[in-house]
Formats: sequence, structure tokens, C-alpha cells
Amino acid sequence: MLNSLFPLAVLATAVTAKHSSTADNVSACCSKLSETYPDQLVYAGEDRFEDWNDRWAASAELPASCIFRPLTADDVSFAIKTVAKGAGKGNGGKGHGCHDFCPFSIKGGGHTPWPGANNVDRSEERRAGRER
Repeated sequence: MLNSLFPLAVLATAVTAKHSSTADNVSACCSKLSETYPDQLVYAGEDRFEDWNDRWAASAELPASCIFRPLTADDVSFAIKTVAKGAGKGNGGKGHGCHDFCPFSIKGGGHTPWPGANNVDRSEERRAGRER
């Protein structure tokens, strides 16, 4: 039932060199999600990535580095804890495996034609929808 009511995706966007600590955090969060749920995460450049990253308006697209699609409430919980709590350097190596902070946004299938309206540049994104 959760799949039909609240499927989510996590999308982490690439970060420029001047934001390298955020880039490291995003990379660590994507890696931790991939380690735990390898079939539910894709990285930019992989075959499934474009299918998982469809947009209503191309003008709203922000560059992405990974997309995570949790299937259960436990998956959602793990993903949110991973990006919210962090781990690594900022938490003495405890927690879920990413560093201090991993910015994220949630997509729910709404239609907004400008970047940033339903996503955060250089962040992770959760998105309602099913894999095709």
C-alpha cells in the first residue's frame, strides 16, 4: 500500500568545487544509500538515470548526481536519517554514513516551470512516483 500512496525518490545534485564540503556530503549520502539499497539508487550517467529523472518542464531541471527510490516506510526513514543526521566527520563517525549535512528537497509530482520551485540546487531530492 505504501508504494501506491507514498513512493519517494532521492536525488542528490552535483556541487561545484567551491562547495566541495557539500559535494563530499552529497557523495557520502549517495554512497551510503547505494550500499544499503543498491537496487534503489542510480547515479548520473547510468542507463536508468534518465528514466528516473524525468521532469514536467525542462526549465526546472537542476543537475543531479544520484536518485534514490525507497519502497517501504523503513527505506524512507533510513533515507531521511541519512541526509538529516549525517555521520562521518561531523558526528564522530557515528550515524548513517554521510558527513555533516546533505541538503535535500521532496518532489510530489507538482508542476512548476522554474528551477528551485520544487527542488534545491546542489541537494538531494525525494520525489513521489514509481519507477517505469
